[in-house]
Amino acid sequence: MISRRVMLAAVPLLGAARSADAAISMTPADRLETMIRMRGSTDGRMCAGWLDAVRVTVIDGEIVPFCRILAGTLSRFEKRGDGYDATVLEVAYYLHPDTGAILDTFRFPGAADPVAVPAYRTGPTKVRYSVGLDEWEDFNPAAKNAASANFAPRASVHLQRDIGVPSLDDGSIYLRSDEYGRVYPDRMAPPTVFYREWMIWRAAARDVVEGKEPGVPADFMYSALSSWRPWMKMGSIKGHTAENGRGAKLRGPEDFPAELRALIARKDPDVLRDPIRILG
Repeated sequence: MISRRVMLAAVPLLGAARSADAAISMTPADRLETMIRMRGSTDGRMCAGWLDAVRVTVIDGEIVPFCRILAGTLSRFEKRGDGYDATVLEVAYYLHPDTGAILDTFRFPGAADPVAVPAYRTGPTKVRYSVGLDEWEDFNPAAKNAASANFAPRASVHLQRDIGVPSLDDGSIYLRSDEYGRVYPDRMAPPTVFYREWMIWRAAARDVVEGKEPGVPADFMYSALSSWRPWMKMGSIKGHTAENGRGAKLRGPEDFPAELRALIARKDPDVLRDPIRILG
C-alpha cells in the first residue's frame, strides 16, 4: 500500500481539490504500486480489462478511418524485486467502423489491392513493469504463435515505460502511464516497427489513498501511434496508424461488456471457458 507519509499528506487534498488539479507527492515506487493497483492487483490475482477504440491511417497528414477495435485482456501481476512481472493475454477484434461487422479485408490508402485483416491474439506473455523501465528483449513471434508474426517480425525490441506524477481532481486520482517500443531486426541497423502508447488511469482517490485493497476499480483513456505492420503490406509508403479510446479494469472476464463478450464467445471461447488455466 501507499506509505503512511504519502497518505497523510494526500488526505487533506481529498476535500480541497474539487475543481482544480492538485499534484500528489508520491515516490516513484509509490507511483508504480498505484498504477499496478489501478491496472490489476498487487496480490497476484487474475484481473481482466476491456478497450473500445477507433483506429485511423495517417499519410502526409491525410487521415482515413480504418476500424473500430474491441479488445479484452486477462492479466496477473506478481511482485519481483523492485517491480512487477505481469502475465498478459490479449484478444482484439477489428470491426467495420460503420456496420460493426468483423473486418476481413481492407484496402489501405495508396495500396493497389486490399489485404486480409488477420485475427489478433497474443499471449500469455511476460511483461515487466518497474520504475523508469528501459530494457531490451528478443522477440520471436514464431515461438509464441504464428499469428504474432503478422504484427511484428523476429527482432530485438527496445522497450521503455514510465509513470507520470499523479494529479487529484474532483475526488479522483489520475495517473498517466507511457510505453514506447522500437523494433530492431539487427541491433546495429536502423529500427523498423514502432509503437507509442499513452494511458491515463482514473480511480477514486479514497480507494487509492485510504483503501487497503490490492486492486482498486479503475478506468482509463487510451491513445497510441503505430507504424505499419507486416500484414498491411504498405511497402515504401510512409505513414502510420493512430488510435484512441477508453476502457476499464474488471474483476474477471464475466464482466466484459456484452458486445465484447459475444465476440470472444464466438471467436475465442476458451478465454471465457477457463481463463485461469489459459493464463497459465
